[in-house]
Amino acid sequence: MEKIKKIKKIKKLILLFSLYLGFLATYPIAVFANQDHLEDIVGTAIILVERNTGRVLFGRNEDTPIYPASMIKVLTAIVMLDYIQLNDIVRVTGEIYHTPFGSSLAGHFYGENISGLNLLRGLILPSGNDTANVVVANVARRHTGTTMPFPQAEQVFAELMNEKARQIGATNSNFTNAHGFHDPEMKSTARDLALIADYALNIPIIRQVATERHFSGPSMENPAPNQPIREISWSNTNRLLVGQYYHPYATGLKTGFHTPAGWCFIGTATRGDMEVITVIAGSYASQRWFDTAALFDYAFENYEMRLVHSGREVVYEIDIYNPRWGDETTAQAIGTNSFSYFLSITELNSIQKDIVFLTDLAYENEEGLAFIAPLYAGDIIGSVVFTLNGTELFRDNIILTRDIYPWSYASSIQFVFDYLLENPFSVFGLSFVLALIFLFIVIYKIVAVILRFRARRASNWYS
Repeated sequence: MEKIKKIKKIKKLILLFSLYLGFLATYPIAVFANQDHLEDIVGTAIILVERNTGRVLFGRNEDTPIYPASMIKVLTAIVMLDYIQLNDIVRVTGEIYHTPFGSSLAGHFYGENISGLNLLRGLILPSGNDTANVVVANVARRHTGTTMPFPQAEQVFAELMNEKARQIGATNSNFTNAHGFHDPEMKSTARDLALIADYALNIPIIRQVATERHFSGPSMENPAPNQPIREISWSNTNRLLVGQYYHPYATGLKTGFHTPAGWCFIGTATRGDMEVITVIAGSYASQRWFDTAALFDYAFENYEMRLVHSGREVVYEIDIYNPRWGDETTAQAIGTNSFSYFLSITELNSIQKDIVFLTDLAYENEEGLAFIAPLYAGDIIGSVVFTLNGTELFRDNIILTRDIYPWSYASSIQFVFDYLLENPFSVFGLSFVLALIFLFIVIYKIVAVILRFRARRASNWYS
C-alpha cells in the first residue's frame, strides 16, 4: 500500500514538472506582447511588416547587409515560375552533382522525372539545394535556348534573380546562386527579403505550398512506361506549422541556415484581414521560432486598421464676415475623403490633427479668422493634416457645405422674397404679410388724408 502511494506521488511530481516545462516553453511567446520586450529578440537583422499597408511595425538593422542562406529560395521559386509551368516535366541530370557538400538535400537522382509543382515543393519543403540546381539548369536552358555547363547556367540564373529582385524593389541585394549556400559575394537585407516575400505571397501556388506540412507522392503524375520517377516524402522545415513551436496563425514561409549566416527565417502569418511578414537573420535554431511567434503576437495583439478621419464629417465651423441679411454668421466645413491607418491604440491617441486654412479667403480680426463672402458649396478653404510623431500621415481638403452670399440691399430683398415663397405660412411669413397689410393701410390712410387736405385747400382757394 505504501509503495502504491509513493508511485502516485511520483506521478504527481512528474505531471507538475511537465506542466512547468510546458509553461517555460510558451513563456517567451507571452513575454513579447509589448514593444519593450521586442528588443530582447535574438538576431543580427529583424523586420516585422504589415503586408496590406507595407508599414514596418518593428525593425532592427533591417537595411544592414546579411547572408540570406536558404531564404533566397523564395526568389528562386519566383524566377522558376516565370519559365517552368507546374505541369511541366523536368528531367534531372548532372546538375545535381554540383550541389555543395554539406547542403540540405531533397534527394533527386540522375534521370529522375519530376513535375514543376514538385520542383517548387523541393525548394520550399525540404529546402533542397539539389532542387535549386535542377531549377537553375532548366531555367537557364529555357531562357537562352541552349544547353550550357552548369557554372555558366548558374551565372545566367543569378542574373535573372538579380533582375527580378530589382523589379520587386529589393535593390540592396546581390545573389550569386539559387540555393543560398555561403558565398562571400552573396548579400541581402531583412527589408529586401520582406519585399521578396511580399511579392511571393501574390503567387497562389507559392502561398499554397508554403502551408503544406508534409508531401508524399510520386515525383510526377501519370508517367509513361519505363519513365523514371520516384516516391517523394518531404516535410516542411517550418516548425511553426506543426509540433512544439506550432503557431495558429503561421502560414509560411522559408527557413535558412549556414554557419556564417546563422539560423534564419522568413515568417508569414494571417489573422482575419491582417497579414504580416517577418524576417529574422543571425539567430539560433529554436530561438527563431520563439521570436517569430513573438513578433506575430505583438502585431496581432496591438495593431489593427483604425479609422483616423471620416470624409464628409464636420471638421471645423468657420466665421463669416459680411454675410447676407438673414443668413447664419457661421458655416460648417467638411472633409472629402476618409482615412484609415494601421495603428496601435496608443498611436491612434497620439495622432495630431491640424487645420490649415487658405488665408487669401479670410482675414484676421479680434475674434480670430473670418471668411469673406461670397463663398460657394464645394469651395476648398483649407486642409486638415494628421501627423504621428512628426510624420504626416494624411492630408484632406476642407470644403464648404453651402453657398454663402455677401450682404447687399438686393441680396437681402432677394433673401426675403425667396424665404416667403418657400415658407409662406411660417411665423415670419405671416408676420411679414400682416406687416405689409398694416403698412398698406397706414399708407392708404396717409394718402387719403393728404388728398382730403389738398382738396380742401383747393376748394378754399377757388372760393
